[in-house]
Amino acid sequence: MTKSNIDQFRINNFDLLRLIAALQVVFGHSIELTDLSLEGNYFFQFIHAIPGVPLFFFISGFLISKSYEVNPNIKNYAINRGLRIFPGLWFCFIISIMLVYLSGYNFPNFSLREFSYWSIGQLSFIHFYHPEFMNDFGIGVLNGSLWTIGIELQFYIITPFIYHFFLGNEKKTNRNLFILIIIFLFINFWFYHFRADYKELLWYKLLGVTFTPYFYMFLVGVFFQKNFCYFYKYLNNKGIMLFFLYIGYAFILYCLLNVKLGNGIGPWLFFPLACLVFSLAYSSVNCSKKLLRHQDISYGIYIYHMPIVNTAIYLFSDWRFSNEIYTVTIIMISTILFATFSWFFIEKTSLAVKKKAFFPIEKNKSP
Repeated sequence: MTKSNIDQFRINNFDLLRLIAALQVVFGHSIELTDLSLEGNYFFQFIHAIPGVPLFFFISGFLISKSYEVNPNIKNYAINRGLRIFPGLWFCFIISIMLVYLSGYNFPNFSLREFSYWSIGQLSFIHFYHPEFMNDFGIGVLNGSLWTIGIELQFYIITPFIYHFFLGNEKKTNRNLFILIIIFLFINFWFYHFRADYKELLWYKLLGVTFTPYFYMFLVGVFFQKNFCYFYKYLNNKGIMLFFLYIGYAFILYCLLNVKLGNGIGPWLFFPLACLVFSLAYSSVNCSKKLLRHQDISYGIYIYHMPIVNTAIYLFSDWRFSNEIYTVTIIMISTILFATFSWFFIEKTSLAVKKKAFFPIEKNKSP
């Protein structure tokens, strides 16, 4: 990349897009878990037409691959990735336990050994383990959304291997990426096609918390990053137009062909979504800076919302079924407040010490 291309790459709206994606996840989970009657509502389907999790995976592939290229030192790369994930994750676990305790939940059949195993899992990457003593709190899984954090960590780990074995030769980069995308796309298609048949089997559940069913989304992000100049030439400053085209296309598939929306979208929606996300990231590129001023609470919003949802379900009990809008509003506002606190006092402080970050945290600037 030339200096001009690097400047084009760096100035984008990805922080704003991640925030929108995180809010989409929170809103979707809130209305589903409070039984707000929007399942058949077109607005509900509109929210699911741009699902947050695939959007996160695409953006991760795009940005993480560039971050590794800029600083391929494995030690620094690992430190930088750890600083992005773990300080906020650990603080979130502490807050989650406090919420459960303050709610008055009595921890039936509590086991110190089980609590220790669970804590180790929640503080590392084994987020799919759920202890029996939490079964009666909310939906029984305190922070089920953390499954994607484990997936992201696997993406981080495998990225250096992908570069070493497949992306070392620039002339073969696109060919190798294309082959990998096709392979993992078939795994994704198989995974969702047989979900109804295998969803209760342990091996299938374990496969669902590995990177393999979702890796093609990450690799598409890498492909866009490696071909940045080409996509930028044709997609920059076309975000609004592509947004309406994509929504129209998604609703045609949904209404006429009953195509599934949400996190399980197929490639027929994911590839257009990737183009839309890239275009929005590089359309009116100062939007993110003007609105957010380099503050990124999207990660906090994502990791805090489910403990808050579960606390609301436990505390509000039957009240939430007749006051759905108020319940969703309480969840949304509470999540934003916790995420904002986490960003300014935990995450931002940690990110400031990243080594040779491609997008460094600006110091000594007011929010």
